[in-house]
Amino acid sequence: MGTDANHMTQQDINRAIEYLMPSGLFSKRARPLMRPPQEIYPKKKEAQFDAEGRPFSSFFYTSQPNFYETSYVSAIAVAPKISEYLLKLNAFEDRLIRKGIVTPPEDTRIELLSSEWLSFKEMKAKFLEAFNEKKYESLVDALERLVSHPYSKMAKDFIMEYRKEVKAVSSQIQIPPLMYDENDRPYMTAKGMRKYCIANVVVRGNGTGKVDINGQNLLYFEFMQDR
Repeated sequence: MGTDANHMTQQDINRAIEYLMPSGLFSKRARPLMRPPQEIYPKKKEAQFDAEGRPFSSFFYTSQPNFYETSYVSAIAVAPKISEYLLKLNAFEDRLIRKGIVTPPEDTRIELLSSEWLSFKEMKAKFLEAFNEKKYESLVDALERLVSHPYSKMAKDFIMEYRKEVKAVSSQIQIPPLMYDENDRPYMTAKGMRKYCIANVVVRGNGTGKVDINGQNLLYFEFMQDR
C-alpha cells in the first residue's frame, strides 16, 4: 500500500484491514481486526517452577494455585492464607481464654465500613486464572468468615488485599457557605427546574417558619401537607 511498515500505527492497520477485508456485519466485534494479542486475550499466569522443575505451589495440580492457596479452608494449609490465618487467630484466642480473658476487647475486630470487596472483574484480574462467579462467591464467603473472627484485626493487612476503599458520599458533597444580607442575617439561594417550571428559592435564617409561594403565606407544616 506504499506505507512504511516500521512506522505504521494501529489506526493505519485498522484502515488497511477495513480496506482489504470489507465487512457488512452489523456487530463491530464480528468484523475482521488485527490487534496485539495481549489486548484481545486475557492475561493468564503461567505455572512457576524452580531450577529442578518442582512447582512452587503445592496446589499446582489444580491449575489454579493462586485461587486455591487463598481460599482453601481446612486444617492442612501450606501457604499463610485464609485457613492458616484462622488457625493462628483461634490459637491466639485459646491462649487468652486460658489466661482468663473470655470476652475480646472492642478494638480487636477489623472495621470495614469505609471499604468494600473487590468486584468480580477486579478479583479475576488479581488471580490471572480461570475464575467464575461461583468461585468469587466462595472466596468472599471464606473472607467473611475470617472477618467475623473476634480477633480479625490481626489479619487486617491480608484482608485489605481483597478490599478497596470507598469514599463516603458526604465527604464528596461540597456545601457552599452561608451568605449574609445587610442586616447580618444568614440566607441561602437555590434554583430548581421541573419540565418547564423554574423555582428560585431563598431560605433565610432566624425566620418565622412561614412559606411564601406566589404571594400565598403558609406555615411550614401546612406547606408540607399540601405537597
